[in-house]
Parts: sequence; structure tokens; C-alpha cells
Amino acid sequence: MSDLIRKTVRCWQRGSQHQVLSIGACGILGCLLPAALGIFTDFPEPLGHDEHAYVLQADTFSQGRLTNPTHPLWLHFASPHILHEPTYCSKFPPGQGLVLAAGQWLGGHPAYGIWLGSGLFAASLCWMLQAWTRPRWATVGTLLMILNIGINSYWSQSYWGGMVAAAGGAFFFGGFRRTIKRPQVGSAVLMAVGVITLANTRPFEGAVVTVPAIVVFAYWMFWSGSLHSFSEKMYRTVLPGGIVVGLGAASMLAYNHSTTGDFCTMPYTVYHQKYFSAPLFVFQQENQGIQFANARLKRVDETYPPREVRALDFFYAPRGIIQKQTVFLLGNIITVTLLFIPWMLGERWLRFAIISWALLIVIMSFANFHGAVHYSAPTSCLVYLFVVEALRRLHILRRGESPSLRIKARYLLTSLLALWVMWDGVAILRQLKHTPTAVPKVVEGQRFSRRQLMHHLSNLSGQHLVVVTYAQGYSVHDEWVYNQADIDQQKIVWAHARGTNANQKLRIHYADRSAWRLHLSPTATTFQRWEE
Repeated sequence: MSDLIRKTVRCWQRGSQHQVLSIGACGILGCLLPAALGIFTDFPEPLGHDEHAYVLQADTFSQGRLTNPTHPLWLHFASPHILHEPTYCSKFPPGQGLVLAAGQWLGGHPAYGIWLGSGLFAASLCWMLQAWTRPRWATVGTLLMILNIGINSYWSQSYWGGMVAAAGGAFFFGGFRRTIKRPQVGSAVLMAVGVITLANTRPFEGAVVTVPAIVVFAYWMFWSGSLHSFSEKMYRTVLPGGIVVGLGAASMLAYNHSTTGDFCTMPYTVYHQKYFSAPLFVFQQENQGIQFANARLKRVDETYPPREVRALDFFYAPRGIIQKQTVFLLGNIITVTLLFIPWMLGERWLRFAIISWALLIVIMSFANFHGAVHYSAPTSCLVYLFVVEALRRLHILRRGESPSLRIKARYLLTSLLALWVMWDGVAILRQLKHTPTAVPKVVEGQRFSRRQLMHHLSNLSGQHLVVVTYAQGYSVHDEWVYNQADIDQQKIVWAHARGTNANQKLRIHYADRSAWRLHLSPTATTFQRWEE
């Protein structure tokens, strides 16, 4: 058995030295493993507001459109994170939606896009780490990522996003490090791809993390005593990278114009002007006089604390951001390796990586919305770099001259990896244990989910209209009124009740559909036919 383990380790060590092979293998594993779990435990269903908005975006793109026309009865369909005027679209940048659309186009379901994004991050992370550390350790870092968040996390099993933005950060930092080492067209192009990916997934956070690199790049271009001439740098880096960035920027302007009617105004900006009183940053004033399309949107806005409360939270935000990001990316056990960060300050490029990571954390503290881990996705690759460097240093200690130090380092490294694998394995087994075997029936007066009702109506003949009302106290985070890109052509149309006259116009517009009334309360669900 020990001979088999040694042979396996030797084979892996030889294979990890082949950089292209390692990148390809990591990309395939990063895609297939979450796909296998997701398909086995049933395809993920969109639950949160953001997820539904991304699924709408994917459905729109997969049909060859950038946006959709405003529906004449759009007030019945207004829901969080969805714009209806000037066009019907998601408020989010198009990066995550494009990858989900690719999955929907290739496999018929946007979930395949989630797993494509997971594979993309795995491949790009391995490529990035190869530029910052040894090839063998680049593979180790990527496998740690796959096993920890690449199989069973909300980045790899939901539509929230995270993987695509993280891949953008990996492309950027990997291309940047290679470009400084040796100007090459390929590295510059992939660095530019990273910039465009960040701009179309996490534009604010992406802009922040690129600032230190821009400063270093400018110094390298104009003032450093590099062996490469200025003209060589221009033709091999600035020109090809500039072309890619220019094409990407032109595409972004075109998308903005198609969705909002203005080249320089993003759907995100329009939505927040319409439906968010809370400002984006703690130093901004609250928006006043907002006219909400319905009570649900107003209740979503009320869930955010006032600016004064968030301003006080600024002093505690950096610690919370670091804790959430590191525990999510690494788990409770491997996070211990970050204690080695002070040990890395002696190396110039690791200092640069630490500064880039810390800058984003500090700037994010000024934002009103910094709680979710995927907000800091652009620096995920740097966190894995820190872990890899910590493990590499432990490995060096294991080979030291002192027998006692060698034994202690060996047991510490082995224990960390073993405990971490067991921790992650238990989480996956727990997910498999709770695999749903069937969709329960819809029974009036009992609680059932939107997915169960969709399954029930899909098995009935004809098309359907479901008019939804909410009881006082029903969770604002459990929204049911979300529709596809082409509202009138889908089998089930979801709509808010808006009063007798407005509801009658809605009923006339969908006269050829079976109409249902749905009332949601914290304790029971009433579902019945809408009789004339």
C-alpha cells in the first residue's frame, strides 16, 4: 500500500511539472466535480433575488438579445434587482449572465454555466499561481480551491456568482506577473481579459485591485532599469492589451446603451436611483423621494440600515470582511496558515500581493454593501497564493537540518491537510444525505415552495397565470414573482396583485390562460383558481 502511495505521489509530482497539462487537468476537474454533485443532487434552483436576476440575464443572452422590451403591464412584474424601464433586464453587469447563458446554450440549463465558471476559475488559478510560485505548488493551491469551494459551495452550486469574478482576478494577476517578468503578447492579452472580466462582474472591486498593479506597471514602463526596451514593452504589452481592453470597453458601452439608452449609464446605476434609498458608500447621502413600484420593493429597501448605522460599522468592517473571505475560501482549518503572512513580508512580490489584498478590504469598508463573500472575489487568487506560500515554507522546514523541527513541521503539515480533507468530505456527504428524492405535492393550507408549485403547474395542461399576494410579516427575501425573458411566451406567468382594476386588465391580457390566486403567509399557503 505504501509503495502504491509513493508511486502515485511521484506520478503526480512529474505531472505537476508540465504546466499546460496541470492547467488543463485542474480546469477539467474544476468543472466535472461540481457538475457531478449538482446533477446527482438535482439541478440548483434560483432562490435569492440576485440568482433570479442572473437567470433572467442568462435567458435573455441565450436567445440572442442584450435586453428585452418593457411589458405594457410591467408594474405587475416588478421585483428586486430587475429593471423594467427603460428596458426589461437584470441590474447586474453581464459577465456572470454570459457564462450562465453559455451553459444554457450548450446544455439546455443555466446550471451548466455555473460549473463552466468553476472550471474556468480552476484553470486560471493554476495558471496564475504558476507565475507566482513553483508549478508543483500551483497545482496544490488549485486542488485546495477545488476541494474547498469548487465542489460544494454557493459559488459552485448556485447562481449568485463568484467564480467568474475570481477567474478575472486570476487572469489579471497571472498576466501582470508574467508581463513584468518578460513582455509577451499572450500574457498581456490574458491580463486584459482579466480586466474586462472584472469590469463586467465586480467593476468597483475590480478597479480597486488593479490600482497597485497600474502603479507598478507604469514604473516598469517608464522608469525601471529593465532589460527590455520601451518599444518592446509597447508592442508586446500595451498595444495587444490595449486592443483587447478597447474592444471590451466598446462592448460594455453598447450594452449600456441597449439597456438604459445611455452609453455611460449602467443598469445597476439606474436601478439604485429608482429603488434604493441607501447610498452605495457611507459618505454619500441617502436618496430621497423614491417612488417604489410595489410594497415588496419598498420592504427590500427597508431591510438596509440607515447610513448612520453603517458609518459606525466601518471600524469593524475590515475584520469581518477578512474573516468571511478566508473562512469561506479555506475553511476553519487551513485558515491557520495565514498566520504565516508576516513571514512573507520579506519578499517583494508577496508584499505587493498583500498590499493589493489589504487595499480592497479597506476600500470595501466604505461601501454600504460589503457583507457577501463574492464581493471580494477578485482577490481570491491572492488568498490561495498566501496559503500555498505558507505550506511551501512548512515543507521547507520539514526538510531542515534540525530533526525535532523537521518532525514538528511534518506533523503540522500532515495534520492540517488531513483535518481539512475530513472537514470538507463531511460537508459533501451531508449534502448527498439531504438529496431530495421527489417533489412533494402542492396541498392548500400547507407550506410549499415556489419550485414545488412550478412542478405542479408544469404537469397540468395549458398555460397559467399566478397572481401573488403576501401577508404582513412574510419574508421579503422569499420572492415568488420572477419571470423569464419573454414573459408572454412562458408556461407560467407570475404577477403581483395590484388592485381590482389593474388585476382585471391583467386577467383580460391573459384571458387564454388558467388563472390562479396565491396568498403567502409565514404559516400557510393558499392556492386556488381565480374564478370570474
